[in-house]
Amino acid sequence: MGRTACDRRLEKLGRVGYRDRNGDGFRELPDGKPLVLRNGMTPIAADRAASEP
Repeated sequence: MGRTACDRRLEKLGRVGYRDRNGDGFRELPDGKPLVLRNGMTPIAADRAASEP
């Protein structure tokens, strides 16, 4: 079976240096610092509802 979209995205992250360098299961930046993702939300209820799973 072929690779999934997730597999391709993970491969791309690895190619540009985002790897799990310390074995904790999370990817770090190319310089070894933690990779932090922030999700911003607007205070409008309709926008919040649209972004929730």
